[in-house]
Amino acid sequence: MQIFVLKDLHSKVYLIDNKRCVFGSANFTNKGLNINHELLLYFDKQEEVKKFNYYVNELLTSINHSGNWSITLEQLQIEKEIVESYKESQKERGKIIYSWGADLNSEELVDENPYILSVPAGGTIHLIEKHFVHAHPISSGYNYTPTKYITFRKANGGVMDKIYSINKMFPLEMKEWSSEIEKIDISETVKENVIDYIVNRYRDFEFDKSSKYKFYLLSLHCDLPNEPHPPTNNAGGWLYTLKDLKESNRYVYTAKQMKRKQDNYLND
Repeated sequence: MQIFVLKDLHSKVYLIDNKRCVFGSANFTNKGLNINHELLLYFDKQEEVKKFNYYVNELLTSINHSGNWSITLEQLQIEKEIVESYKESQKERGKIIYSWGADLNSEELVDENPYILSVPAGGTIHLIEKHFVHAHPISSGYNYTPTKYITFRKANGGVMDKIYSINKMFPLEMKEWSSEIEKIDISETVKENVIDYIVNRYRDFEFDKSSKYKFYLLSLHCDLPNEPHPPTNNAGGWLYTLKDLKESNRYVYTAKQMKRKQDNYLND
């Protein structure tokens, strides 16, 4: 068993064999589980537990990207010495300010107004929302501008209701996808999501626009409650700003269109 440290983590999720899940307010302590008044919810349906597996996997991936923050005996000894020192000293009135662990509050994750890639999802939107996976052909017409975030325009109007973070991208030869996917450096939980996405997409559609597809692994960044959508939902990948998508109550214009409007206003 491995134990990792992550600063500011307060959620409690207990996964059992990746098939059952308990989550709620209780800490994994005698007091938390046997004495305090706590609330815990139990799940054992595959589709429900899969979401918690994905959440935990995302945390572990983020920790690994931040450094090796697994607990060691040496680190435990340091913690013990600090606690003992604190107990003996009555001069310390505040909280112990010493802390360690993976810190995800980096500048990379705090971009105030990033560009959001918007692409049409058509009939695959239900697969994206279920599996947190998106794929498109590697061919002309799909040379999208690289971004950290993506949103999907739904059919019949192009409404965008969610923004996703792009966690990983990789190509797959669709004729050999089942063997190629084993070479991708992703967890078993994420791999299952990709496989489910491919199998379910084959049932309703085809991967017939190209021999090779680009896959996106996603996590939910935020919801867009006001249903922003373009005046006309044409094909193609467009760039919006996060600010415009969040503040729009109806039509939303691309970053290029907004820049043109501002330039025209200044020149008038």
